[in-house]
Amino acid sequence: MGNEAVFIQLEQNTVEDLTALEKNGGLKKPTGIPATDADLTRAFILKSHSSETRRTYKTTLQTFSRFCQMRHCKKISFAEVTFTDVTAWRDWLIKEGKRPHTISTKLAILRSLFEYGRAFWASLV
Repeated sequence: MGNEAVFIQLEQNTVEDLTALEKNGGLKKPTGIPATDADLTRAFILKSHSSETRRTYKTTLQTFSRFCQMRHCKKISFAEVTFTDVTAWRDWLIKEGKRPHTISTKLAILRSLFEYGRAFWASLV
């Protein structure tokens, strides 16, 4: 099953389903479905109950992914992201005239994703 099929399947899950899964021992990979960046980002975004926070997470992660894709001339997974990628993105945000608070928020979202990812991927093994 490709990444798009996994994303579509995850799209059908509701916030309540994911919250219940988290309360009952964590998110688990369904049998036979590969864990992907789409799995991680979807679970990370949906863990918030606020629609505004989910929108901010989604926009920030899409922007970072596009930046990395342009930087590497190919799509890369979150597992391939380096410290240099993150600092280059921060520098680009500064050059784009983003306010310090905005940049700090975006970096905090990214840091939270990676921290969440460690727990997410660990729960799949």
